[in-house]
Order: sequence, then structure tokens, then C-alpha cells
Amino acid sequence: MLSRILLTFTGFSLCFALSAMAVENEQLARAYIAEYKSIALEEMQQYGIPASIKLAQALVETNCGTSELSRNANNHFGIKCKRTWTGDTYRYTDDAPDECFRKYDSAEASFRDHSKFLRYHYYNNYDHLFELSMYDYKAWAQGLLKAGYATNQRYAELLIQKIEYYDLYMYDTQILFPYLAQLGGGAQHVRLGQISNYHSEHELASLSKSEKKALHAMTVAREEEKPSVQPAVGKPKANEPTAAPKASNPKPIARKPKAESKPKGKTIAQKKAQAHRDNRSTQEQYEDRYQGTWQPHVVQSGETLATIARKYDIRVSQLRRFNRLKSGEEPRAGETLILNRKNPKKPKLR
Repeated sequence: MLSRILLTFTGFSLCFALSAMAVENEQLARAYIAEYKSIALEEMQQYGIPASIKLAQALVETNCGTSELSRNANNHFGIKCKRTWTGDTYRYTDDAPDECFRKYDSAEASFRDHSKFLRYHYYNNYDHLFELSMYDYKAWAQGLLKAGYATNQRYAELLIQKIEYYDLYMYDTQILFPYLAQLGGGAQHVRLGQISNYHSEHELASLSKSEKKALHAMTVAREEEKPSVQPAVGKPKANEPTAAPKASNPKPIARKPKAESKPKGKTIAQKKAQAHRDNRSTQEQYEDRYQGTWQPHVVQSGETLATIARKYDIRVSQLRRFNRLKSGEEPRAGETLILNRKNPKKPKLR
């Protein structure tokens, strides 16, 4: 009888201890999210990495900010030294004894280096992620696992669990909130549209779980369906004269052939710029290639994919893939091209 009582008491004590630990971990996680969410949003805007993915990775890698690497080396993403790292290091036993990890001056520096690590990876291991939608956190989680970011085969599952438990996907859609004010139809649409337009943390916190998921889905749908701005082409009025049709076989106009011009050599400034590029490290050249390409490019009259690709120092095939274009297709003037991620809508063709 006494042993049964002791066993029951032990069971209650264990359950209470586990429950207390779960509450403490959740409090730590929510405090960590509150501290670093603004940095994650800034990185999303600059590099195109979902804030939900960045926060979920940081939560998993640092155990809610309590890991040795995060406390002693400001390393919030478990990034090892690798061949391109020239900064401070920290020795820590992970998959193998005494491994070399990157050490940072601040958590902000760790968040920034994580963005660059994915965006400018030496072997381009993560390039395929930037062809995904920034709002598809499940595809990003699976993509990170397939690219070998972590050895744990449950890594994608862990990230998705964190994102959905703490509603981290809400931070991804905050960038698109202004568009929701234009949504109509139904009381829920109106309420969610108003709340999103307020940009209020208090109002967002008042949403139920189902309402948060609805807001996320509505925001993504709004972004994907948003038409690109085109010049208005109206029909001619009833009494307005129309232009005469062009002849089907017009006579060719004789033109005087131009004299062949000799190719010009590089200027001194161009030679210096080329020498500067040649002397930069591979990692720096990767950063040069993609730096500043977050802003889309509006096609100008006379431009082709080849000239646009040369302007931004990217491959034509990559530009086609990002913008859903097939070989031989050229976008018309006025269309918007995305330079470093998947375009939600194929541009109109010439």
C-alpha cells in the first residue's frame, strides 16, 4: 500500500515538473521572439528569407536563447567556420569533438551572417530556396533540410512546429498588410483588413488561431493576385478617327550602310574597377553580384533579358527561371522582373 502511494506521488511530482519546464520553455521562447522579431523582419525585407523561418531556426539552434553557442559566441544559427570564414572562432563539441564555430560581436551580426550564408553560399547550396515564395514556410523548411543545413532528419518538422505553435507566419505577412485594407466581402474580411491596416501588436494578439491562419492565407492570396501595373490602353471613341492600316508588304527603305566602328578599349577607370573586382574574394564577389537586387527591375523600351542580365551580373537562365519565362520569350516594356526570387506572376510578353 505504501509503495503504491509513493509511486502515485512520484508520478504526480514528475508530471508537475515536466509541466513547469514546458511553461518555462514557452516563456523563454516568447521572450526570444519578442527580442529578435524586428531583426528577422529587417532581414526578410533585405534578403528575402522568411522571418518565420529565421526565428524558428534561431529558436531550435539556440534552445530559446539558452545554448552555449548563443551565450558565449553570439552564434544563433549554429553556423560552423567553413572555408570562407575569416572572423573570430569558438570551439564547441557538436557532431564531432572540438568543432570550429563562427563567433560574432552581437546577435544582430549573427542574424546578418545567416542571411549572407544562405544567399551567397560558396557552393550555391541554398539558391533554390530563393525561387520559392517567401510566404511558403513549409517549402522553405523542407528545402533547408534537403540542402543539408542540419543533420537531424526531423529538422523541417521541428521548424514547422515552432512556426505554427508561435504563429510566426504572421511576421511574414506583415510586409503585405497594407494591401489587406482593400479586401472586401464578409465581416471577417473587414475585421482582418482593418486590423492588418492598423499594424497594431495588441490587435493582432487579439486574433484567434483560426483568424490568424485566415489572415495569412488572405494576405498571400492578395499578393499573388495583385496585377502588375500596365499602361492603360483604351478603345477609340465613336467619332474618333482611327489610324490607317499599314501596308502588308511595304517597300524597303534604302539606307546608307554605316561605316564599321573600331571597338573601343577600356578606359582607365574601367580597368581599375576590373582590377578591384579581380582582387576581391569569392565570397565578396558573390555579395557584389546580388547586393542591391532586392528591388525589382522595370523593363525599359529596347531592353532584352540579355542586357538586363548583364546589367545585374546574373545569368539569363536564372533570370528566366525567376520570372517563369521560356527560352525565346522576352518581356514587354513596362513589365516588372524579379531578380533574386520567384516572380508570383509571369510578365506579359512582347
